[in-house]
Order: sequence, then structure tokens, then C-alpha cells
Amino acid sequence: MLEQIKMYIRNLPYLAIVDRKEHEYCKAFFETWKDISAYLNDRQSALEMGLYIIKKTCEFYLAEWCGLLKVDMDIGVWTPEVWYDRETGAMEETLFDEFEFTDHFPDWVNAMAQHEPVVITDIGELKDKSPLEYQEYCRLEVQSVIGVPIDKEQKGLFVVKNLGRFCDDPDFMIIACSLLMLIFDYGIPETKSLLQSSSLTRSEEEIRINFLGHLEIVTASGSIREDTVRQNRTWKILIYLLCKERAVKAYEMVQDLWPDEPEEKCMINIRGAIYRFRQRTAGLTDDYLIVSLPAGYCINPKYSIITDAQELEAAVLKARAIKDHKEKADILKSAFPLYRGSVFESMGNEPWIMTQKARYNMLYVELVNVLLDTLYNQGDEEEIREYALKSLEIEPGNPTAHYHLINSIKRSGGSIQINLKMARNHLTEEEFDNLCQLLSEKPECK
Repeated sequence: MLEQIKMYIRNLPYLAIVDRKEHEYCKAFFETWKDISAYLNDRQSALEMGLYIIKKTCEFYLAEWCGLLKVDMDIGVWTPEVWYDRETGAMEETLFDEFEFTDHFPDWVNAMAQHEPVVITDIGELKDKSPLEYQEYCRLEVQSVIGVPIDKEQKGLFVVKNLGRFCDDPDFMIIACSLLMLIFDYGIPETKSLLQSSSLTRSEEEIRINFLGHLEIVTASGSIREDTVRQNRTWKILIYLLCKERAVKAYEMVQDLWPDEPEEKCMINIRGAIYRFRQRTAGLTDDYLIVSLPAGYCINPKYSIITDAQELEAAVLKARAIKDHKEKADILKSAFPLYRGSVFESMGNEPWIMTQKARYNMLYVELVNVLLDTLYNQGDEEEIREYALKSLEIEPGNPTAHYHLINSIKRSGGSIQINLKMARNHLTEEEFDNLCQLLSEKPECK
């Protein structure tokens, strides 16, 4: 990549640009690119090189701030990705909110649509023409600004704020922006370190989502887990859309997920949560996993989604129709590891998800009970104890699992005292009494 960058700098159209410029501009132009060329000559880090170009652009315009803004036109949100402030330095605190909305900046939206620079030399000119945009500029303490779209796909802008010179000339910005995109390969690789390699999916269009227990997304490019992307609101939206299996309007989502919170605030939070999730999972898929359609938000229909919950249900339904004990046991044993806990376990018992929690818990209990009954018919005592114990770690309130475990230990001549105590701790009084009767147990149960 370094050779490509050197070639790009060597082939810059210097003369075509500077022939029509004043002496001050020409001198600053050549000196700045000389510095950039020297600096990049022995650097390998894309972020390091990119930040230096942004810093030198800021200095070229004697500006206060310069940076790349990543824009998501689908949901109308943008945020700064890489920036430099002449007073505070690189990547320090800014005046931006956590995420900003494109509908507050119509000039920027138009510029990206037409792939043309935005040049505003005096923000005061917008006070009457575009009062909402003017208010946003005042909040961000902007007096003048130049913005250059980074590509024709409306993915972002290269912006310089409060320029001290060359306030109406975007040429340097255009050249610097092209070099930045070459360095960053049209994207800042911030999420790749979060991804783990995976061979569990067969194609680019196939995505596996595990949500029985801890959450995980697996694609041909890798996998990402709930504990590496701590965005609870977005995980909640993802599971909600998976369960709905259709597009959902934002207001309906608010009513189901956050009924006691202000609707307007929640609508904003939904856009922000989806935006952040897209940024953090950018290396996982070639397109957005959650998309916004006219009918509402939904899981991207281009992808084939496979879930652990679907596979669990399919295995239980298949086992119901099979008579052969060995074949039935093999199917259930292969599906046994799928249930690692209740649906979206970290979310607790929120009302919107209780139906799904109950549904898959009942399926898991059925799987365990049928498997243990089948293993009993096969006379496999060791596997009865193995699967009963493992299942009770996840669902300790299953009377049938307690029964098979204790009965198997009895048949093997072992002590059942500890196991009876465990059953008493996790079962209701009625369930425990019934267990003792089934075991024909005597004093230990009383």
C-alpha cells in the first residue's frame, strides 16, 4: 500500500492546481505535500498515516478542526471517525453529540447526493435561509466550513471547520480526501480486532445467530459475541426483529420494548443504537444486518438466517416422529448443546420476551426428557447421568431430569442423599413429593 501512496503523491496534478493560485497558496501547498510525503515514507499504520494527513490539512487551512465523518444515510445518522483539533490534538473530546442526524444538515445531504463539495464561508448567511441548520452550526461553534464527500456511495465527508485562510477553496481537501480513502481502503478497520475466525457458515449470504443463552453472530467472515460488543439496546432490537420475523415501525418497537419511556427519545435512541451496531459489526457482513425499509426496521432479507433456536425446535419435532431408539437419541444428543440458557439470558424477564423464553424452555425440557427416557430404554446408565447432570446445570427445576439421575444412581448402588437435597432445593413441594413417590423412596425423602 505504501508504494501506491507514493505513486499517488508523485502523480498529483500540482501545476494544474497551483497555476491559478496566489503565491501564498502555492507555497503552502508544496510545503505541506512535501511534509506529508516525507512522513508517510516510513510509516505503516493506516491510522497513523491518516491522522497525519488530517493534521496537515488542518494546518494548511489554519483551521480549528479537521476530520472524517462517517455517514449512514439509511437511518440518517453521522459521527466523527478520525479527527484532529489544533488546540487539543488528535481524537480528543469534541462538541459533537454521540451521534448527529443528517436531517439537521440538508446542505450536507445534498452535497453527498450530488457528490460535490460544501463550501460555507460565513454561517451567518444561513440564519434566515436554513434556521435549523444554522442553530446546529451555532451549537457546534462553526463559523466557516468546507466538506468533501469521500465517495459516490454517500458513506461520509471529509470536513474542515473554522478556516483561517483559503476559506472558499476545496481543492486541497479533495486531493487529501482521495489519499485518505486510499490509505483507509474506503473504511477504517476498527472492528476487525473484535472478530473471531469462524468456519460455521457456508456462504457470504448465510448468517448464524445464537441467542439461547449468550448472544453470538457468526458469518463467513468471523463471529462476534455479546461480551465483545456491549450494546444491550441494539442486541435487544436484533432479537426482537428475529422474533417478529417482519418489518416493524419504530413507534411499535418503542411500545413493545420501552413502553414506560418517552417515545421521541426512544425513537432517537433506536436510530443511534442501530448506527453504533453497524459500525461495530462492519467487518462481519458485506451489507447491514439490520436495515430500514418503508415498512419499518427488519433483518436484511438478502441474508439466510439460521438460529440455534430454530435448530433446537427442528430437532425436537424430528425426534417426535422417529421410533428407533438409537436414531432418536443421536438426533437429541446432537441438539442438546444448542440450549445454553434462556432466550437473551442477559435481558432478564422483560415482558416482550417472556413468550419466547417459555417456548424454547419447554422445547428444551422436552428434548431432555425424551432423551433421558430413550437412554433409559437403551440401558445406558452412564449417559443418563451425564445428560441429566448437564441439563440440571441449565434447568435445575426439571423433575424428570432429577428422577432419571437419582434412579440411575440408585441402580448403580450409589448414595442419593446429595441429589435428593438438590432436588428439594429446586422443585416445588408438590413436585418433590411426586418425585419421592415415583422413586418409591422412603425415609430419605421424608
